[in-house]
Amino acid sequence: MAHAPVAPESRLTLTLRPDRTVIERTDGTEAASWDREGRLLSVVTPGRVVRRGISGRFLARPKGGGSGLPLPEGEGKEWIDRALRIAREAEGGRGREEEAGARLRLILARDGAAHEEDARRFRTIWKPIPILPPDRILSLVLQGTEGCPWGRCLFCGLYPEGGFRVKGEEEFARHVREALGFLGRSVLTRNSLFLGDGDPLAAPDRRILPLEDRLLAELDRAERRGDPVPVTRDLYAFARISTLAGRRAASLAAHRRRGLRRLYIGVETGDPELYGALRKPGRLEDLPGAIRAMHDAGIDAGLIFLAGAGGRRFLRAHGEGTLRLIESLHLRRRDLIYLSPLVESPRSGHRAWRKREGIEALPEEEIGAEARLLAERIRRRAGGARTAPYPLRSFVY
Repeated sequence: MAHAPVAPESRLTLTLRPDRTVIERTDGTEAASWDREGRLLSVVTPGRVVRRGISGRFLARPKGGGSGLPLPEGEGKEWIDRALRIAREAEGGRGREEEAGARLRLILARDGAAHEEDARRFRTIWKPIPILPPDRILSLVLQGTEGCPWGRCLFCGLYPEGGFRVKGEEEFARHVREALGFLGRSVLTRNSLFLGDGDPLAAPDRRILPLEDRLLAELDRAERRGDPVPVTRDLYAFARISTLAGRRAASLAAHRRRGLRRLYIGVETGDPELYGALRKPGRLEDLPGAIRAMHDAGIDAGLIFLAGAGGRRFLRAHGEGTLRLIESLHLRRRDLIYLSPLVESPRSGHRAWRKREGIEALPEEEIGAEARLLAERIRRRAGGARTAPYPLRSFVY
């Protein structure tokens, strides 16, 4: 990794990392980074951190921490322009090594219009990617399936109802090739593979396992050609309790042999009454057996719970039920527990249900306090499993 001033008199430092190019002011007031194809990744100022996803959407958060929010459509161009000004200033320095000059030329060739065209091309390859687990935001998402096979959870507006579709083998192989072609050398920023969308294992193994095989075969072919590929073949996916209920370890082990490392399950609550009210598929009592089968197959669990679900009426039952459920699961150190603050999406039915039932909503600050308290109580009972926040709004792919 090269790391040096752009020129002796310069106030900029240019760093050539294997996966990205970083230019920063030596006084720490401004920095920008781009991937190996010249796409903007981030801009850092004294007050804000702005990140651009490969979808073309932007997310901004305070520099000192805190959750981020997507920028309104059109505001990203000013951040692209700001980053380009830094790159032009760096280009004017003397004494650059050849690779630095090549990278800067690639960056400067991508103006705002080029980034917009890039976003349009993204939409021809991927359907919308509404969410990923926080530890997987740098995964390469490959949509072997599209949508969610359930789509009726009361609080969720992420996937349209009835939109679940399993791709054929050739269609999926083409999707993988197009994704790799789109990313080019920027695939080096991707640290794992994520099999989309909402619950791919809901499809029969006779449909999904061949897709996993084709994915690995396409990566092998790309690597043999000398094309860049993700740094690992580790595979992750979402799943539901209803999908995993009754699955044997031997069945899940077939996915583990193809690289599956963790399944993320939206449990939301351990209280049976609230679970039913949220219209979650499956039964909570099936979760311990599903976790045992996953562990026996060598697959870790990522469990997601909603802070604030059910409003004030369910506050105590939600917390106590969740703690009891977690205690029954015998989780391990590699398992994860996420606490996601409830966001009442206009596309979901949670607000209408609350009003119909006369349930008082929890203010945002109380939801945050509930999440922190629940996280602390879970840590004492979760057998070493890690606990972390899952901010739904702080995501762009």
